[in-house]
Amino acid sequence: MRVLRLALLIALAACALPRAGLLMPDGSTVYIINSRVEFVDHARRPVQVDHPPKDIVLYFPYIPGQFNGSFNSPPLQTLQVIEGSEFQLDLGRMSRRLDEAAETLKNTVETEGLTIDPPSTRFARVATLAYDRNTGNAIGGSSFIDAESREYLILVYVDRPCSFSGSTHISSYGSVYDIRLPRPGFHWLRAHALGERSFILREYTGENEAIFSIEIQKKET
Repeated sequence: MRVLRLALLIALAACALPRAGLLMPDGSTVYIINSRVEFVDHARRPVQVDHPPKDIVLYFPYIPGQFNGSFNSPPLQTLQVIEGSEFQLDLGRMSRRLDEAAETLKNTVETEGLTIDPPSTRFARVATLAYDRNTGNAIGGSSFIDAESREYLILVYVDRPCSFSGSTHISSYGSVYDIRLPRPGFHWLRAHALGERSFILREYTGENEAIFSIEIQKKET
């Protein structure tokens, strides 16, 4: 009987494991992220790398008050991984940092054309970086992507229910925002391509795996 009870508790714990899209007690829709590292090409398709770095370091800094732009924040979490390895992000720990570090919408070139309601909302984007631990060099462009659609996923934190609207243009890329976040906490945004250089961003509450992708640049021959 004791063995049966233990097996039942383990099964219940497994079913209760938080995942993207699951509403958590604090009101957020994302709480713990289980992900894995994957090398991709320019079209975000999986590729084989002949000599991948043996020690990959993932950095997760944050961008307060905007979705794009430079940052100088310390990492919310740092992980050492290898290609194909799985890892977990504890967003409960991150939320305590971002609750203090998040800011209202900044007035920058990157946010021109973007509006937020209510304006007093404080938010931050979780950024993604991947380095070779042995050389200290960035390996390639990194981002979360949806395992099925291969579209970009952006992880954001907001301190209250809010909505984002408008459009921005950075260099030759354009983004349209149609985002309604009904609760505070972490949320996924999915960037759906409208063309080669334009995207529309909306909240994503699906349950597909979020992959940490590292784009490998094709070598010139």
